[in-house]
Amino acid sequence: MSRSFLAVAAWGLLILASFIGWGGEIARRLFVARKVDLGLRATWGLSFVLLACAVASLASLSSRAVILFIVAAGAALGVAAWSWTRGRAEPETLTVQSMNGHGPIDPELDRRVD
Repeated sequence: MSRSFLAVAAWGLLILASFIGWGGEIARRLFVARKVDLGLRATWGLSFVLLACAVASLASLSSRAVILFIVAAGAALGVAAWSWTRGRAEPETLTVQSMNGHGPIDPELDRRVD
């Protein structure tokens, strides 16, 4: 493998980590009680980065330094969120018994709307 291939792969992974970091920050601030999976965090982060870069471009502030800052800050948020969640134990799930005594009630049934 050539060095240029490794550099491009590292840059791609850094951008992906940035998307996950920004999306994790969005999830942490807006959806405190919900656990959001990695794909959704990456999608939200991609949307945020596109919005931030579009606003910077409209304001004529878009430059290599600004884009590198956005990517580096998102990657730092991703690493910080990963270290925070690794040290935290999983919350205990609350089981509610059904009225007829046949086991726990599915908590998803309360949220479903048919």
